[in-house]
Amino acid sequence: MKKICLLAVLIASLQAQAQLEKGSWMPGGSIAFKSIKSGSGSASLTSTNLQLQPSVGYFFADKIAGGIQVSFSNVHVKNSDDNYSSLLAGPWARYYFLPAEKKTNLFFQASYNIGNEKHRNYYTNRMSDFGFSAGPSFFLNRNISFETAVFWKQSKYNADAGHTNTIGISIGLQAYLHHAEGKRKKQS
Repeated sequence: MKKICLLAVLIASLQAQAQLEKGSWMPGGSIAFKSIKSGSGSASLTSTNLQLQPSVGYFFADKIAGGIQVSFSNVHVKNSDDNYSSLLAGPWARYYFLPAEKKTNLFFQASYNIGNEKHRNYYTNRMSDFGFSAGPSFFLNRNISFETAVFWKQSKYNADAGHTNTIGISIGLQAYLHHAEGKRKKQS
């Protein structure tokens, strides 16, 4: 109950003055689901991947934000005991193309993450990935948007000379918060 009250006080102390304005904060995140088939014939493997990616960002300029994200992924490989999960974190940068007052806006985002991938009963692998995503943000009101994105990322494993390319679709929810005190000081 204390956490709920603290969250309510925090939200009450923040007043959304603008969606994509310099000085705004953007907490949120996305979820992605992927089904991957690799190999052929009896050597083929099918895997399913669920990825959760919470993030927080700050608008350094109007329509330009940057921040940090954490990416948790869990992969189940059908007919194999090589199920694995990964935990990565890193920076991202985002640009919105349309005027801030539009109910639907388009964004482009670039990101870079580093972390570990843990294979059940086997080993842990250091890895990194970088990628790009783009899509529409549908503003439900001035402070909340629902978004869909098409993404591409390339993962590199330290123990392997190769890399993996992934294309997928994600959905997300973002909040846009602007601190009222900072806005008043600017206007004075």
